[in-house]
Amino acid sequence: MQRELKIPVWGISTPGAAIIAELGNTKATTKADQEGKWMVHLPEFKAGGPYTLKICEKEKPGEDVVLSGILIGDVWIASGQSNMEWQVQQAKDASKEIANKMVYKQDGIIILGPMYRSYQKEGNRIRISFTEIGSGLSTSDGKDVAGFAIAGNDKQFHWAKAVIEGNEVVVYSDEVAEPVAVRYAWADNPECNLINSEGLPAVPFRTDDWKGITQS
Repeated sequence: MQRELKIPVWGISTPGAAIIAELGNTKATTKADQEGKWMVHLPEFKAGGPYTLKICEKEKPGEDVVLSGILIGDVWIASGQSNMEWQVQQAKDASKEIANKMVYKQDGIIILGPMYRSYQKEGNRIRISFTEIGSGLSTSDGKDVAGFAIAGNDKQFHWAKAVIEGNEVVVYSDEVAEPVAVRYAWADNPECNLINSEGLPAVPFRTDDWKGITQS
């Protein structure tokens, strides 16, 4: 995590749940909105670590999400050996660009891949919206979008077809007539290829909070 900047932590949980996030000796609390989305900002840290980040719902003790081995320092974001070389060559002042994006939220500077924002059900399909798309979405290999899975109320995930429509992705499967949830790159060594205009890969996500459910 980036040193000397407030640390955003966010996720999806039970709608209305009280959320507690702890990092080192610091703690932040918030309440999930009606869609279950939440975000807190932990205070600035100097370079150091490793630290442990613990996130939990106050009403569900013992079901903590724990991330260990977290280091605080200077963060540089790149993707793939060739992309890393290209970014270093193209960025005249990479540290300034990152600071502008993170501190001042200056438009036009993209340092992350597409991040899940929201979804909308449309009959037998689910439409996914993203942030951090730059001037548009595409695939890294020029092929059809890969890496999406979809499920109905039976909680059985099936690999899905996905189509880019403007700045959104429409996901569907002939095996799921009434979908309710979507996951992307939610597997070990996933085959996925969604990127933004900067060539940065989409961040794995899921719209559900089901436990112990895998793709079939």
